[in-house]
Amino acid sequence: MSTDTSYPHNLKKVRKKQFSRLQDGLFLDHAGSTLYAASQIQSFSKDLQENLYGNPHSGNPSSDITKAIVHQVRCTVLTHFNVTLDDYDIVFCPGSTDALKMVGQYLSWNKGDSFVYLEDNHTSIVGIRELAFEKGSKSYCLTLPRPCSKKSSITPFTLSHYNMQSIKIPQFSQNGSSHDKSLNLFAYSAQSNFSGCRYPLNWIDDVQKNGLPQVEDQETACENKWLVLLDAAAFVSTSKLDLKAHPADFVCISFYKMFGFPTGIGALLVKKESCKYLSRKVYFGGGTANGYLAQSDYFKPREILHERLEDGSLNFLDIIALKYGFDALKKICGPIASVQEHTFALTQRLYRGFQEMRHANGQPVFKIYSHSNFDSRVTQGPIVTFNVTRDDGSYVGFNHVVHLASSRNIHLRAGCFCNVGACSAHLALDPQQLQHVYESGHVCGDSVDLVEGYPVGAVRASLGYMSTQDDVDQFLAFLRECFVQTTTINEIFYDALSEPERQQTDEIVLEKITLYPVKSCQGLDVDEWQISDTGLKYDRNWMVVNEYGVCLTLKRHTKLTQIYPHIDLKRSKLVLRAKGHGSIEVPLDCSRSDSDHVTADFCHTKVCGDRIVGLDCGPVASQWLTQVLGENASLVRKLPDARRQSKRKNGVAQSNGAHEHHLALTNEAQYLLLSRGSLQRIITAMARSDAPEKDEKRMDTDSIAARFRSNFIITGAGAFAEEAWKSISIKTSEGRVTFQCVGLCNRCSMVCIDQATGQRSIEPLRTLGTLPPSEHIVSEVQKIPSKRRNHFGVYLRGSNNVCTVRVGSHVTPVQEESKVKI
Repeated sequence: MSTDTSYPHNLKKVRKKQFSRLQDGLFLDHAGSTLYAASQIQSFSKDLQENLYGNPHSGNPSSDITKAIVHQVRCTVLTHFNVTLDDYDIVFCPGSTDALKMVGQYLSWNKGDSFVYLEDNHTSIVGIRELAFEKGSKSYCLTLPRPCSKKSSITPFTLSHYNMQSIKIPQFSQNGSSHDKSLNLFAYSAQSNFSGCRYPLNWIDDVQKNGLPQVEDQETACENKWLVLLDAAAFVSTSKLDLKAHPADFVCISFYKMFGFPTGIGALLVKKESCKYLSRKVYFGGGTANGYLAQSDYFKPREILHERLEDGSLNFLDIIALKYGFDALKKICGPIASVQEHTFALTQRLYRGFQEMRHANGQPVFKIYSHSNFDSRVTQGPIVTFNVTRDDGSYVGFNHVVHLASSRNIHLRAGCFCNVGACSAHLALDPQQLQHVYESGHVCGDSVDLVEGYPVGAVRASLGYMSTQDDVDQFLAFLRECFVQTTTINEIFYDALSEPERQQTDEIVLEKITLYPVKSCQGLDVDEWQISDTGLKYDRNWMVVNEYGVCLTLKRHTKLTQIYPHIDLKRSKLVLRAKGHGSIEVPLDCSRSDSDHVTADFCHTKVCGDRIVGLDCGPVASQWLTQVLGENASLVRKLPDARRQSKRKNGVAQSNGAHEHHLALTNEAQYLLLSRGSLQRIITAMARSDAPEKDEKRMDTDSIAARFRSNFIITGAGAFAEEAWKSISIKTSEGRVTFQCVGLCNRCSMVCIDQATGQRSIEPLRTLGTLPPSEHIVSEVQKIPSKRRNHFGVYLRGSNNVCTVRVGSHVTPVQEESKVKI
């Protein structure tokens, strides 16, 4: 085979044939899950269609075939790691987390034994300390002294450099072990899922022979038994693990991180000599007993470890699928060493691109979190973890980076990646401060990314075997376009201030009213409209769901911009129109008897992830939507009596039962208000910024306003004055109606979608992220002024009074005495 047709030189053809779904996007989250090849799925599907597989416990012909294949797959897995069934047993389980939990649950812990783990470990390893504590064993965390820089003589690759920190010490284990020799477990990751740091595999042999002197004196360490648990899930996705050379006692594997599919199967590899230490299993399930009696307390377990630990019927079809994963990996890449060479070369290219990128004033664009200079594949895996900094040194929130990336269909991961230890160490987060943030309500995956101006997480870009140089270069081009500043922040901001604009006048007027009858579809502008106890009447009362009952949102389905709703009050109809598809009508009001119930998740987030029950509007609407959107879809109306609780009260996210203000299908609040003066400020800043797309610089205020999807637009207020308001009242014929201001709207990549065309861009989110917030803004978690802006628009909560608001009505604001919460 010539060089030009071998891996990785053949990747252009491979990508086209095996990964065509990557044509319009960049996938840089291989540390989360790599991608499956098309041939892998096709071969597995063909196998299932042509062969009959039965439960391996049944003992019939189809069962015997399944049992034989499962045995062969065990051999294939072990061969991949250069060992056989004579060296290791392999226990199949749902994933690497379950493999780790098995060790913690079944290890023969005793009083006085020790569990030791590195600070840089996945949550699933750290959680073992609870199981050790339950059995009376001690837990310790090994940490590096602070600060530990790349130039420091203290490195993460030498165990003696670590300090021991007691974490959980049961009182009854203070006096040492209850048996002559203690049993100790040391757990670490071959590759950090946070930074890609690769820890020495020779630690395995060192600890097994010599123990850890930080935990006990050297004489005692040699007498006691030390076992090593290796988390290899991240490492083996792109590298060869030779268990013959580095025989860890326990090794956890996640197959979807190796070849993308199946996702429901992992493995615990157990060295044969160490099987005896997994003896604390209490429960016995189907297939794990050689014999037992129901009428008396008799149970005889299976002799082979995997037969004792694999409760119930195996996930045998997914195990069969593993064969095709290994086949695809071998056919596409050849030796796994080729994958390591290729991915490391790409990682170096990405890292150097980061290093070279500078703002106009010479300041770096990125803060990279690593213990190395990416000069050796031995110490660094295919991960670059970073935060973006502005030219004044302030940080860009990682959520803002990910939102902008999403607007370009770039797939990243942000946060701490289930590795709080490495996250807090690299970001120099004080544990007490971090605990306070958690106690204040912050949870992993929410909108909090900066505390007191400093990040509480990072952005991770990770590469896989099918990643290419073009992927790296396109990602670097995106970062350069979005974050390298040729105009300083102050110039953008103060130039925007100097532009002539409408300042605060004596009268603030309601200029525009918009409702969105169908969630994520076009808005309907009205001159006057009735308000209800959930917001504008009929606002977001319908949604479009796919064949699985999941709500389609504009962020993922931009064709929703083609659908224009209209409310015909006289005929009591909702009319939907789309160019080239005519129109359909459905009743405005319906009862439970009018249609079948459907249940759908309308939003898959921790903030607005309520479940709702709605009414399917029928096959005519479904057929029409399917034609317009090009995928199976149905129209669902919320039940008239259905009430969801508002997510916000006075700027604070609320838990269930906190108050009685209700929502229809909106995400967080009943109403959203924008100011014309604030919109103009953003337009001015965009024109002054480095926006590369000329058409974006020429966006008019109405085009920008449509992207923010507000219910009310006011005119006459100064730029961002609304962010300091406690409430507003709007004059109506029924009297003044009051709306409470309950927080600011955090913005995501949704605002990068042109509401007229459905096309994506990076504006106005890019410019929004360069503007400093108003001085009166304070984060509920931070308690001090925020260092950046990713919010725009004010959430409102109305009263339950039924009245009608009209365009041209006078608006009276009430100033907030304290700082506004976001």
